[in-house]
Amino acid sequence: MKYKLKNPATIGDLANPVLIEELELFSMSMTFDPEEPVLSVVLIHRTSGWKHVVTYTDPTAVEFWAHLYEAEFDFLRRAVLQKLVADGKLPPGTLA
Repeated sequence: MKYKLKNPATIGDLANPVLIEELELFSMSMTFDPEEPVLSVVLIHRTSGWKHVVTYTDPTAVEFWAHLYEAEFDFLRRAVLQKLVADGKLPPGTLA
């Protein structure tokens, strides 16, 4: 999915300007601990390879997943733990 900017932005320096007209989600990481919230998003401009990083370390990071998408993230956490067990990265156990 591409995010097209209404007004393209120029980044770089005078000798090497890059026009950013659209970005794609490259990666996302987060913590699930509400006491130490982190939501980090990396967007990429595919043409140039330039990456834009946005990191939240405030309560809005928790609000993003805990209040709005709790069921989806419970599914994601379960799926990740099951993959780790299936790949032998964790010993067998149970989810609580």
